[in-house]
Amino acid sequence: MPVCAIDEAHCVSEWGHDFRTSYLNLANTCRNLLKTRGSSPCILALTGTASEAVLRDMERDLGIDDDYVIRPTSFDRKEIEFVVVPVESSAKNVALEKIVEVDLPKKFGMDFDEFYETNGSDTMSGIVFCPHVGGKYGIMQILSDLHSMGVEAKEYSGKKPKNNPMNEDEWSEYKTSIVKQYKDNVFPTLVATKSFGMGIDKPNIRYTIHYGLPQSIEAFYQEAGRAGRDREKAYSYVIVSNDFPEHNKHLLGPSSSLKEMKKSMDEHKWKGDDVDRMLFFHTSAFGGIEEELTEARNVINRIGDISKPRTVRISSFQADREKVEKVIYRLSILGVVKDYTVDFSANEFSVKLNGFDKKSIVENYGKYVRGYQDDDNFVESYKSVIEDISVDEPAEFVLRALEILLRDFVYNVIEQSRRSAFLQLLEVVTAASKISDEKARSKMIREEILRYLGNTQIDLVRKISETPDDLLQIREIVDGLSAKKRADLYAEVGRELQAYPQHPGLLFARAYIRVVTDTGDVVEIADVILAVSKFGMELYRMDRKKIVKAVSEMMNVLAMKDEEKYVELLNIIFQSDKIDREVLMGIAEKVPTGFKSVVMMNLLNKTMENLNITGKDEPW
Repeated sequence: MPVCAIDEAHCVSEWGHDFRTSYLNLANTCRNLLKTRGSSPCILALTGTASEAVLRDMERDLGIDDDYVIRPTSFDRKEIEFVVVPVESSAKNVALEKIVEVDLPKKFGMDFDEFYETNGSDTMSGIVFCPHVGGKYGIMQILSDLHSMGVEAKEYSGKKPKNNPMNEDEWSEYKTSIVKQYKDNVFPTLVATKSFGMGIDKPNIRYTIHYGLPQSIEAFYQEAGRAGRDREKAYSYVIVSNDFPEHNKHLLGPSSSLKEMKKSMDEHKWKGDDVDRMLFFHTSAFGGIEEELTEARNVINRIGDISKPRTVRISSFQADREKVEKVIYRLSILGVVKDYTVDFSANEFSVKLNGFDKKSIVENYGKYVRGYQDDDNFVESYKSVIEDISVDEPAEFVLRALEILLRDFVYNVIEQSRRSAFLQLLEVVTAASKISDEKARSKMIREEILRYLGNTQIDLVRKISETPDDLLQIREIVDGLSAKKRADLYAEVGRELQAYPQHPGLLFARAYIRVVTDTGDVVEIADVILAVSKFGMELYRMDRKKIVKAVSEMMNVLAMKDEEKYVELLNIIFQSDKIDREVLMGIAEKVPTGFKSVVMMNLLNKTMENLNITGKDEPW
């Protein structure tokens, strides 16, 4: 039986939407180009760690049915100890120096020279992962720092460093030689971006050091898992800089917009922390709906007539290849493009068109939506938005359909799921950093990773997921669980949010668990309330009264537990511009009598602010 194996298949999901668009079309390419006697090969996708959300992405992007997914009984790597080092960005290099010069040799009972000498298969190899190639936190700077400490190290990155004199072919050969030397223990330490390590099985890697936060729990566990392949003791360090904790939590939360993120990037440029540095890549991958539609119009103009089946070539794409390919891939989602190939030597795409058919576009869009939520009513409601497009001209109809695809899924689901994934990792390392005992810290991180990857509460998660408008059931579900099961449910709901980042039930469940376990801060709870109100009505057509009742009950539980936090929550909610007015007034009616004055003062202050804005150019 012909088989096409895709190793490290989680990259299809994690990298495909960011900077490797061709990964998203990988399965189609294999099925079309590798046919044997007219039959497509079986696709075998392999990955070491993948949550349910990433598995769902992989199944959709690779066209694999859930019945054919084989899962391990446990993802635990007991040989790896986790060490979180919380420092401000300005102190990262000092923290790295202490880890390299003191901590690592001490943990293995060696002196510095002995630890970093090459000794064949007994070499104490390690990897320092950096967020990017250049700059203060990039591989070249860290390479220089390690050399200053007396550590023999070399660099690896997918992209050639800016001032490197090699051409692209020379750099590619150099990278290959570095990998071979590292595997052969010619030098002990590698400084690399996340592009290193896919499929590398080097047994004697004793440690990894993350010089910044990866983009998700999965990415972190994948990279940490490069160590200890021989099942001997290994360490995974994370030097984390969360310099603006409250600001970051809000920025990554479900109610924040991409526009707010970009504004923050402008304000914090060159003085940000790990969150800001990660969001630099995030905002580069998700440039904005208007920017992408402009590129889509340009590509469609270059294609020309899209009404008839034909093959067309788009040339001279070198400077904007990724942008052009993203457009072509999204046209393939709608069924306008049947297939495409890239000719790198000629610098051109060969695009095979299906021709224009409204009904097919609607059905293809529905198929894509179903990959995210397999609910007939949900799918039909989203298909109807495409059906209601009132223009007949093919190019304009397709552009309107692309706008809906971008608005409702690329930015409302995929972009927000990336943020949700990063926020969950930030929550784990932040909580761990508050634990003083190193062994307890490591135990906590391990438990949270395994909870995230596990499925002990999968039935409850599905129950919440399948009934997005039944917020009242969540209190009953959570109140009936033990502390451990609540923690499991919290982690697994967070993982599910990566697939459905605007799901009101999942958002509400996370917030309610935080309230009843006294582990949530007010900003986080307020952010969820704002998101539940917005997405519940806009996307899930929830009744306002249901939202008001559920939110008020949760807030009243907080009032009984901590009056000070409750007052702070009232202040945030009633000063926000992001909540529906009728929902707000409904919540106001259900506020306990002793706190009515807080509501009245907030409403009065808000009214005065609005009057000042309205009359700022006209003296009263």
